[in-house]
Amino acid sequence: MNTNLPLNPRSMLVLVFFMCFLEINFTAKAESSGFVLMNADNGDRLGDLTGQLFGTVHLSEYPFNLTVIIDPEFIQGMDNIKSVVFYYDHKKARTEHVAPYAIGGDVQGVFHPFSFTKGMHAFKARLYDQPRGKGNLLLELEVTANFIEGPTIVSFTVVNADTDEDILTTQESSISLNYADLHSPFNVRASTVPDHIGSVVFRYYTSHNRRWVHRTENARPYALFGDTNGDYHGQTITEDITYFITATPYSKSHGRGTAGPAVTFEINIYGVPNAAAARAVYENDGDAFYENNSFKAFPNPFSTQTTLTFTIEERNSVTLEVYDFQGTKVKTLYAGNPEALETLSFDLSSEGLPDGLYLCRLVRGNALSTRKLFLRR
Repeated sequence: MNTNLPLNPRSMLVLVFFMCFLEINFTAKAESSGFVLMNADNGDRLGDLTGQLFGTVHLSEYPFNLTVIIDPEFIQGMDNIKSVVFYYDHKKARTEHVAPYAIGGDVQGVFHPFSFTKGMHAFKARLYDQPRGKGNLLLELEVTANFIEGPTIVSFTVVNADTDEDILTTQESSISLNYADLHSPFNVRASTVPDHIGSVVFRYYTSHNRRWVHRTENARPYALFGDTNGDYHGQTITEDITYFITATPYSKSHGRGTAGPAVTFEINIYGVPNAAAARAVYENDGDAFYENNSFKAFPNPFSTQTTLTFTIEERNSVTLEVYDFQGTKVKTLYAGNPEALETLSFDLSSEGLPDGLYLCRLVRGNALSTRKLFLRR
């Protein structure tokens, strides 16, 4: 067959349309990771690594052997696959020639378990049209998943403390709620994996009270302000306010045993009736530094460096400190006595700091102002 025949303009147009059609179909299919976590003991499907599982595998939730396979639905219609080469953390793990294509292998559909350790792991699969990973590369799949051991907090739920009904559930680290949509009093519940753990230790402070408040919950529901047999206690809102919350899960009661990762959560509540008058009193209080636009952080969020700038109205002793969300001071950027109306700028480098939320505290005598800083690489 002669494959060097010239193409007329009409043929070229058809070819271009056909190639675009293939690209559109591939992009739609690629919305899934193509990797599925499986129960290696009974063959049950547990979820897509970036779909139902959101890229996180809670090992304590699966007290059985696991494996990862190529999703049969993802490669449906690809009849020319002759081999699949798996890579785990950038090292070749296995070559499969017959479906189901599993990273640990199988015998007539009975999966061999694959050992996953705690931490971030990279998966890659290359699909070829010839055996032993040879021939043309048909498709390459990649995904990174975080395997977690021990108790984990997976979401927060804002609760109407009068009716005990859920208002909203979120996995975001920061939310804003209009007072009209939020019932006061309210509470916040932490959901965990597994459902029943030893305890959750809460620490929080607010934009109007910078002192940490501690609470330990030893039984479900794990509620920020506590409960009595599922009847939520609540906190009443009288003015616009922000809550800064840290929750740490533990395998044993009273904050003992194995600690899971601490999770930070921020709730900004606005639109509170008569809040303007309350803010005026707060901002003119001699113990509170006026909240104006003179204290800035740019860029924010930041990845390598952010610059903090402020102007002091009167000569006074000033300190500028940065704290992580556990309340631990990580850096002092300035301590001195600047002149009145002097504008100062200081750079905060991300070197040596983990990603997350930080609090920058500007203290002028007995007055305090804060700015939240988000480090995201």
